[in-house]
Amino acid sequence: MEQNFWNAIHDIPTPSELAVLSLYSQSISYPYMEKVHTPGQNALELGPHHTKVLDHIGKIIRNPHLLIGPSPSFTTTALNRKNWNSPKMFEAVHEKLSTFPHICGLLTAFFKGAEETWK
Repeated sequence: MEQNFWNAIHDIPTPSELAVLSLYSQSISYPYMEKVHTPGQNALELGPHHTKVLDHIGKIIRNPHLLIGPSPSFTTTALNRKNWNSPKMFEAVHEKLSTFPHICGLLTAFFKGAEETWK
């Protein structure tokens, strides 16, 4: 079992997928959950926020380098424009980006799938 885990985390597709999930969580998931868990937030009033989520996802699809480029900024890539939920995780992913040869395509495909799900 340990050997299987070792193999998985040292096989390029697995850490690449984990990197994409991490980037999505920092740019969409955490900011979204912060908004919907705001005290007094009424779920019936979230329509405009959901439109904002779709617009933001579309922005990343059109330019994934906003997230994976040399100097990404939470002000342009985090849905709420606030600092990353986990800056250390974001930095760790960026330190490894050069080891993920297909990260741009993976990120774009994941965000396109997310866009369809959000619709």
